[in-house]
Amino acid sequence: MTTPLKPWTRAAFDLIVHAELHLREGGDFDRRMAHIGFDNAIEVAITTYLGLNPIQRQNKSYAKVDVEKWTTNYHTKLEFLEQEARSRRWNLKVPNDEVVFYHDIRNSQYHAGGPGVPESEHMVALRTAALDTFAMLFDIQDAEKVLDECVQERLASNNTHPPKNSTVDKLLDMENEPVVIAGQPYAVSVALYATDPDAYGAVAAAVKESRNCLDALATKYPNSVEPKIIHVGFVHFEESVYLKMVHADGEITLTDTEFIAGPDMDGCYFSRTRSPDDNVDLLVNQFDPVSIINCFDFFTKAAAERVAAEHEAAEKAKPEGGNAQ
Repeated sequence: MTTPLKPWTRAAFDLIVHAELHLREGGDFDRRMAHIGFDNAIEVAITTYLGLNPIQRQNKSYAKVDVEKWTTNYHTKLEFLEQEARSRRWNLKVPNDEVVFYHDIRNSQYHAGGPGVPESEHMVALRTAALDTFAMLFDIQDAEKVLDECVQERLASNNTHPPKNSTVDKLLDMENEPVVIAGQPYAVSVALYATDPDAYGAVAAAVKESRNCLDALATKYPNSVEPKIIHVGFVHFEESVYLKMVHADGEITLTDTEFIAGPDMDGCYFSRTRSPDDNVDLLVNQFDPVSIINCFDFFTKAAAERVAAEHEAAEKAKPEGGNAQ
């Protein structure tokens, strides 16, 4: 029987399991996928840990400003990892400068389409770093044993595929051109799920979604929200934060919120340093109606025109030379 893991650790560990399965296949493509998986697992483990409630991490608390700083990018997450290791007197098996080196190789292959195949010693070190990070942050006594158990369980049930996810499909298809197989174009989500369902599952594990805030918006803005919309929330994936809207016909739209400037360290109003639910709270409680109609499309046309007219009237009512006293 597989050693039980806490549910909040599963996303990071599923990435490690998927990478391990590819590594054991041994092909060039598999080694590239394993490299990406182990590298992603390190980042997801750190992000997950920093987003936990203190009760889920042995009552350890961190200042909000520190968490925002640490979750800014890959390098700042590794800075946290090193600091946390020192505080626990944990000797990291792979130093951060080497992890950054492997991460840069991954970026050249994943983002720039580099043709190289990861070297065997690099794979061993990156795998060790991923397991070591997971073991330290989530207090796992024997991560190697847990990994082997999960791999054996996955191999024994290799006929079981992860469920399709419409949000994952949208993310994959909006970022990638269709794949042509035997002259026939296929959406990337369809091709990936059909050829490598574990890779599809690994992408799904890295996606974080908020609760649906449609009811809260409808209560705050009566008769303003488009009635054909049934879901409004946030999706976090890799370095991006998207506003997700689902229409009654099942259509999903994802709006990258990077263009909305804010005071956080990453310069974005809806920051990836927050949790998806925290960004929902920001949208409902602090994002004003004028900003809503300028950035998103979940108000009706009539409501948007009313908000714009009220804003214009308020601006005209201001005395010349400055705001009213």
